[in-house]
Amino acid sequence: MVNVPMLPYFEVRAAIAIAFTAVATYYDLANNKNVPSILLYAFVAIGVLFNLVTLTGEPVYAFAIPLAVFAMGFLFYRSGLFGSADAYTFTAISLLIPYADKQAYSLGTPYPFILSVITATTFLFGIAMLAKFIPYIVNRIKKGGLKLSNERKLSTALMAIALVLLVYTISRIPFLAGGQLVLMAFVIVMVLFFTIFRDEVMGSFVGEIAISKVENEDVLAIEKMDPETVKKFKLQPYVDETMMKRLKDSGLATVPVYTKLPAFEPYILIGLVISLFAGDVFFFLAGL
Repeated sequence: MVNVPMLPYFEVRAAIAIAFTAVATYYDLANNKNVPSILLYAFVAIGVLFNLVTLTGEPVYAFAIPLAVFAMGFLFYRSGLFGSADAYTFTAISLLIPYADKQAYSLGTPYPFILSVITATTFLFGIAMLAKFIPYIVNRIKKGGLKLSNERKLSTALMAIALVLLVYTISRIPFLAGGQLVLMAFVIVMVLFFTIFRDEVMGSFVGEIAISKVENEDVLAIEKMDPETVKKFKLQPYVDETMMKRLKDSGLATVPVYTKLPAFEPYILIGLVISLFAGDVFFFLAGL
């Protein structure tokens, strides 16, 4: 059993986290993935205020971990892996619920609560993406629209062997339960699938749009552009004011943009609710 301190105003913190994430989810789904900045700033600010007032003796949980979460989220955001709203939401949750106490779990967890949320969110998102893309890939292979080169087949086979050995090694760890092994095996299969078919999966999210319609915070599919043009104008995936000017200077009429990325806030919301009411997914699977 892991001893963790009581989290002041846990129920209030949890209610605020759910409410704000639910509103962000609404905008993510109904407003073309545009979550108002004021909402995200307020979400983070409330978490900061709570911790300034009630967690003065816990600086690591109160601020250091949320800062690390934001830094990681910002890197993912700048690389185009998810939106800025997702980075702010994860940060705000880590501020409002820095750790899980006895009010949330029958057993405490040895790591920050946000890791429980990220685990559940990633698991759910992975299931949804596999359910969507396995039929898509299989259909393309059947129709002859997708052929693997010998080099790609070889690298895939080597990766599969390495992952099988990894699964076997993990299965020999005595304190891991069957449910935990299933989760880890699923994650490994998911990584293998999306590594092999990364180009096909990411390509399905790309749309060609006019330069005049490119907006701040859009993400360019740089890999689908002419390398010489990218190099000459120093183009990068994340679009800001500087990048907008470079795009206009490039003389291009259209550019490939990730316009069809799936909404991620709904998975964060479900992952948050599961982590709050069912407990940590990895610990839950220990009992299976």
